[in-house]
This record gives sequence, structure tokens and C-alpha cells, in this order.
Amino acid sequence: MLSLIGPGGRLIVCNRAWRGCASLSTVSKAANDGRYTKGSPSIEQSRELLSKLRRTRLKIVQSLTDRRKASDPRFVAAALSAWFGSDQSPNKVELILLCERLTSEGVRLDITLLREIVKLFKGSIESLETALKINAASASEGNRAVNSLIIALVDSGRRDEAFLVAENCTYVTGFARQKLDRPDRDHDQQCRGLEKSILNHLKKGNLEAASTDLKKMDGLRQGPSDDVLADLSWAYLHRGSKLEAMQLFKRIKTPRMALLISLMSKFGAERNLPACEELFSYSKVLSFPLLDLIHVGSIAEETLMGWFDAGDGNALYSQNNPRAVDILVEVLMALGELNEARRLLDTLLNGKIPPSGRSFGRVIVKLCKANDLEGAYSVFLNMRSLQMYDPKAYVSLAGLLRRRHRMKDAFKLSDELTSIYPSSTFSYNCLLDNLLASNNPVQHRRALRVFEEMARKKIPPTDSVYAAVIKAHGKLHNKTECYRFMEEAFKCNGIGVPIASFNSLMFALGEMGDLEDAYRLVVSNSWVEPDDVSYSIVIRCLAKGGRLHEAEELLESQSTRGRGTFEHEYLALMTNYANAGDLSKVESMFRRLLARSKPSATAYNCLIKSYMQNNDFEGAENVFREMKEGPVFPSERTYLSMMKGYNEAGNYKASLEIFLEFSSNRAATMPMLEEAIFAASQSGKHFYVLKLFEDQCLVPSQRTIKPLMIAVAQFVEGKEFQNLLLEMSERESPNFLPRRISSPWTS
Repeated sequence: MLSLIGPGGRLIVCNRAWRGCASLSTVSKAANDGRYTKGSPSIEQSRELLSKLRRTRLKIVQSLTDRRKASDPRFVAAALSAWFGSDQSPNKVELILLCERLTSEGVRLDITLLREIVKLFKGSIESLETALKINAASASEGNRAVNSLIIALVDSGRRDEAFLVAENCTYVTGFARQKLDRPDRDHDQQCRGLEKSILNHLKKGNLEAASTDLKKMDGLRQGPSDDVLADLSWAYLHRGSKLEAMQLFKRIKTPRMALLISLMSKFGAERNLPACEELFSYSKVLSFPLLDLIHVGSIAEETLMGWFDAGDGNALYSQNNPRAVDILVEVLMALGELNEARRLLDTLLNGKIPPSGRSFGRVIVKLCKANDLEGAYSVFLNMRSLQMYDPKAYVSLAGLLRRRHRMKDAFKLSDELTSIYPSSTFSYNCLLDNLLASNNPVQHRRALRVFEEMARKKIPPTDSVYAAVIKAHGKLHNKTECYRFMEEAFKCNGIGVPIASFNSLMFALGEMGDLEDAYRLVVSNSWVEPDDVSYSIVIRCLAKGGRLHEAEELLESQSTRGRGTFEHEYLALMTNYANAGDLSKVESMFRRLLARSKPSATAYNCLIKSYMQNNDFEGAENVFREMKEGPVFPSERTYLSMMKGYNEAGNYKASLEIFLEFSSNRAATMPMLEEAIFAASQSGKHFYVLKLFEDQCLVPSQRTIKPLMIAVAQFVEGKEFQNLLLEMSERESPNFLPRRISSPWTS
């Protein structure tokens, strides 16, 4: 009998014309060869039967594209019986032909269809698995079909073969894994007993016995479940055995983000970068079993296939846990791998798996401390493009902009931070710092109004806010108000030790010239115990006030007591001794500084500036040459100090040579360019002045307006002169210049 699919999907049965014809290949071969035996149908009959079989199979394929019919086991069983013949078992070749035909016609190889195929299939399951993989439209489609095969095998009672297929599968979905892990009454009783035993041992704290039972479970077919592995991993982690916990974690197939973060935190505390990087790779996991949701109809198959076909694998993955990224970035920066941290953020950014704003903030703060404005601003733009924010990043970048005298940009950042966090003390701290960086009393009074606004909004003030208010009153020479707000900070319940406010009071007293009170309070007060910063402020204030002997005595007393000393204290003494013309004291303080700490470019710059200030050009040149040959390479401030010294001495050619030496391999800054323009103008190189303004699109400043007017007057007159000055005044000058700048003697 031959089963056919009639109109409307009804099954009809017809007589076979040739009972010996087992399959389409047999009929086709007989029809093409023209060979037949006695009792067999003629060649014409065989060809007619072949045509009928082909039409029948076409109807079968068309009917299976109907999802409603394809989900009916009885219909699928009848269709397969009609395809292969009710008295035949399909072989590998016929299965491959079947899979090719079904996939080419868009038939989905789902669980129902594969379950019926498995019932008919009597051979090795590997041939069926091979057929599914070979004829799949894509790797993801093949993986989905293999997972459906695993489920079909389990449902058919062929669990051993299902485990064999799962071992060769690239990814076993959670639904298929649940089918495999589901207890089997006959085979998995021992496994369940071992799991209970492991859990009991863990409750009693007997980790060794639990590990012994785990080894027994490893010898079983099913093996330990993910829950058991996770419990054991937690137990090892709590005991401090991080490596064993990590090995167990790597065997877990389902996401365990809490365990992952705990492991990364432990290894991160030890700065174990390789372990953190390996664990971080496990943070990129499937957020939910997508293939399982397809089986139960929670997600459209077309959506998933569209993701795969478009090559957008990231759409299948959850975002990296931000805490995992934070830990890895923190470890990289602790090890000094700032560039590696930046590359990691760029990689995650380009891979559309962004980290948290905290990771960006850490890198930005580090770059700001390294005075790398370009790098910090680049990372800041990436963070802002992802609509991520970190208050510390804004505060640090605004501080660097203030140090670069770009107050307009610093205020823009503080305004943006205020719009993002309108009730945050970070926002008000950033605005207060910008206002207090100016020497304009109007801005200082505005800072006091900002503090009043915080009080109206009932935003609790912090120690840093009180410090800013005390600093503002100090700049306005309101000594009484400084003491009043210091008392408020001391009595505030939310502030434990108002050391920032106290240090700000020391600074304010120094600004007002009240050095006696500053010295008295740092020696004895009823508010706080002064820290190293407190002594550093007082020492610098004494040095600035000309009381160098007292400042040096206080510095020595703090050194003998074992307190930490800062480089700024020695630099303040060196600067003021240079102002007094005592170069021997300057050299003595420099040697004592080098004996206490590593040499820095700042210390060498201060020494060069001291020599230049006292017209000791030979000493400055010797130090400059020593820096280029020694461990501390000259910075931009070193070159700027040399240029200023030469310009003040009238040696303009030497100043320009220093400028060209620096700009040949590094980006020159605006202060250096201003000194170069001044030197070129004094040397009569007016065309070179115009060339620098035109090439760099500079805006005239107070330092360069006169050289520019002199240079322009040499070449243009009248209205053209006015238009040129107006055009230059409307430019926006860059902070950094191109690296290559031509020489005035070759132009």
C-alpha cells in the first residue's frame, strides 16, 4: 500500500503498482536502467510510478510547511510513512535526501518531526546527526536541529544516544539540558543519592567528603548538576581556595554571575590579572536560553534567524556585567596598565557591549592625574556617547581644564553635571571649584550664593563644600566668617573629621597674610588633628610670606617626627630662596629633596627657573642637559622656563631654538607659542609671526597682540589691516598645536 496526501491534508491509501519498489531511489534506478524481472511492471509503469512518487513527496513537503499540521504527531507519522514506505527503514542516504529536501523547501526540523524520524530510524544515530548538520542552512540552524534531536531521543527513551549527541553539540540549550538532567528512575538513582550526600556534607562543612562524592559523580553518565558545582565552588571560595573554586566554576554551563563577580573580586584584590581576564571572558554569556524560548513559542524563530544571518551575535548575548568590567579595569590600572584599560573600553565600545560609567570614570580620573587632556577628553566623549555618566569624571576633567586655564570649558562641564545630577553635592562641588579658581571677587560672591542655594534645597553639605565656602570667604578677606563656618563644619553631624575645612582655613589665613594664626592653629587647635597637608599649607604660606627660616624649621621638625613631606614644600622654599637671590640655599633644598624622594621634572623645572631668574644661564643649561641625559626627561614646563629666561635676558635666538627643538617631536602649548612669537618679533622675524598666526589659526592674546600688530603693519595698511585683525579675533584658538613647525631662519 502507498500512503498519499490528498486535498485538504487528508491521508489517502492506494495500491502499490510494484511491491518490490522500496524507495524512490529503487524506482528511479529501475526506470532508468530498464531492467526488470518476471512479474515486475514494465518500464512505462515504473516511470509512471516514479512520477507519482515524486508528486506525492512534493505534496508531503508542502503539507509539512504548515506549522499546525507539522505539530500533529499523527500527521507527521503518516507523512513519513508515505515518504519512506510503511515497510521500510530509512538509511543514511535517504535521510540526507530528506533533510535536503525539507530544508530547501523551508520546512522546520522541529521536535515533533525529529521524534517521528527517530521512531523510524534503526541505524546509528551519528548518521542522523551528520545529516542534520550537513543540510542546515547555517551553523545556528544546525545547532538548533541537533538540540531538537537530543530532546526527541530523550522522549523516545534513547537517553544514552542523547548523551552522545550532546557531547558533540556546540551548545546545548537549557531546555535540552533539563531533559538530559531529568531524573531517570532506572539509571539516575545513584546520581540523586550522591547529590544529596554532597549537599549534606556541605551543610556540615565537610568539604573533603563532598569532593570525594563529586569525583564519584564524575564517573557517572549524567555527571553533577550546575547547582551542585556552584555550591561546591562557593564552599571552596569561602574557605579561600580560589583556584579550586575557579576550576569548578568553569565547568558550570549556566550563568552564575554572582559567583563570577565574587571570584573576580578575590583575584582582583591580589592583582591577579590573568585570572581576572579569564574569568571576564565568562561574563559574556547567554542571558536566557533563546532556543528554549523558540520551542515554547516565546520568541519568533524568524527574529533569532535574522540575528544570526545578519552576523549580529551580540544580540544573543547579555551585556557584560558592569561590576566585572569595573574589577578588570581596576586591576589593570593598579598594575599601571592604563593603555590596556583604555583599549579594553574601546573593545567593549566597538563590540556594542559597553561597560559602566564607573569604568570610564576611573580611566578619566587617572588620565587627568597624568595631565593627559586629549586622552581624558577622548574617553569622556566615548562615555557620553553611550549616555553613561560618572560624577568623578566630570570633576577631574573640569579640574584639568582649570589648570589649563580653559575656564569656559570647565564651566560647561559643571553646568552639564548639574543638569544630570541637580541635587548632588558633586555638581555643586564642581561649580564651587570653578568659581573659586578665578581671582574675580564677583565669582567668589557667587560661590557664597551657591552655598545658600544648597541650603534652600536642603542638600546636606559635605566637608568639601564647607572647605569651598571657607576658601571663598578667605579670598574675600572675611576672617570672622571663615572661623564661623569652621565651627559649623566641626559641629555638623554628617561630617566626622572636617580636615578639608581645616586645611581650607589654613589656606585662607595664608591668603589673608595672617601667618601667626595659621602657625598657632597647626600647632594646637580644638577641632582636628592636622595632617600632612595642613603642615604643607602652613610651610608654603610661611615661605611665601618671607619667613623662610620658620618654614624650614617647621619642615625639619615634621621630617624628624616621621610625618610625610610633599615636594611642594621644598619647591616653595626653593622658589622663595630664588626670589631672595640665595642660590646656595636653592641648591641645598634641591639636594635634600632628591635625598627624600625620586627626582621629578617639577623639581628640575623649579631649579632651572631659579637659575634663570638669577641670570645663571650656565647653571640652567647644565641642569637642562642633565635632564635630557638622565632619568627625568624635560617637560613642556622645562622648555617654557628656558624660553622665558632667555627672553627676559634678551637672547631671543636661543629662545626660538629651544621652541623649535620641542615642537619638532611634541605638540607645543599656547604659552610656549606666545613666548616664541614674542622672541620672533623682537628678532625682527615679522613674517614668521604672521606665519605662526596663520598656520595655527591663533587668536591674539595680551602677550601677542603687540607683536602681531607690528608684523601686520609691515605688510598691510589701512582697511585691510583692520579686517585682518577682526578675522583673527573671531577665531577659536586650539589648545595644542601641530607637531611640525618651520624655522624662522628657513622661511
